Amino acid sequence: MTAVLPSFFFVLVCSAFFTLSAPIMKAIQNASFSFFWAVTAGLLLAGLAGSCTDPITVGSDLLEDDRIEVAFNGDVPISTRTIQMDTFNVFDAGSNSLWPRAPFGAVNDNVFGRYSTGLHMFFRPLRAADQTVAVPEFIAFRDNPNVQLDSVVVLLAVDTNSFYGAVNQTVFEYELRTLTGQPDFDQDILLTDRLSIGDIAGADNNFTLINEVTALADSVISTDSAIHQRFRLSPQIVDQLANLDADAFDSDSTFTEAFPGLFLEATGESSGIFNFDMSATIPFDGMIAYYTDTVGVARQYDFLFSRRLPTISRDRSGTTAEMLLDDGDDDVLTFVESNAGLLTEISLTDLSEFQGQVINQ
Repeated sequence: MTAVLPSFFFVLVCSAFFTLSAPIMKAIQNASFSFFWAVTAGLLLAGLAGSCTDPITVGSDLLEDDRIEVAFNGDVPISTRTIQMDTFNVFDAGSNSLWPRAPFGAVNDNVFGRYSTGLHMFFRPLRAADQTVAVPEFIAFRDNPNVQLDSVVVLLAVDTNSFYGAVNQTVFEYELRTLTGQPDFDQDILLTDRLSIGDIAGADNNFTLINEVTALADSVISTDSAIHQRFRLSPQIVDQLANLDADAFDSDSTFTEAFPGLFLEATGESSGIFNFDMSATIPFDGMIAYYTDTVGVARQYDFLFSRRLPTISRDRSGTTAEMLLDDGDDDVLTFVESNAGLLTEISLTDLSEFQGQVINQ
């Protein structure tokens, strides 16, 4: 036991650090999630550097002659329970930072319940070299019989490095709807927030995810290629875009007033969950309009993403997770679930037996 207790003592000290720093965690709760963990890790390292001693050397100067015969055995009573994890920011108003991944899928089981995802998507018009908003030809020359807006698709890059369950060659059901307005971007937006949605905007209701790199023939950079997914808009939404006034393209804000955005929601039940890559390094994603110009040549106009905000909803009705959350302390089962899900809380209920004890080696 002499070799085990110091390791426990180290964990105990570090656990105490987490307990004492709970107000600190609460104070920085409004920071972005990635920034939250960066700050937490920094505080932890700084705290350990100043307060934790190498457990191998603790007490090494007390019993130089015969340390091996000193031993102490004791039981540490603990209690565990499953608790709801706090939600976190997917948009930080202070830094204008975004959560870099958007999970997609809808899974269901009798342990954790139903987990479904959504993605709010906001767009801005294409800008010219001088940063002025470019009015698309299918708006500026809509009276020309050669100018026809043929189709509009939303294109999202697939993150191949993170997924859960079976996703390759898997059918995913979805709904693509319009947004009825934009949120207040002067406020933080949480993963569990869901904005108001309107009419159906998608032409289809499912897709099969295929793990194959595809060349993007519509990209201005011919070497662009990636695993991506396209969502075709319905004829009604295509007509809505085609009939926008030219004034809607005066600025990013006037465009968002005329076209607030889209909401992509996983429906049905899927066998896995994957992520869309929301990083700024993806050069080709957005909403793409395909049309013919004034001389009948095929063209495209790219509406770029201004923001993309993922959301997650859960239903634990009748599940084991719901039972544990209602029962309080439980020393048999505890759950850990990511993405603002569940956590296991471990409490050290009585340390009186260790008062006055020297833990050596």
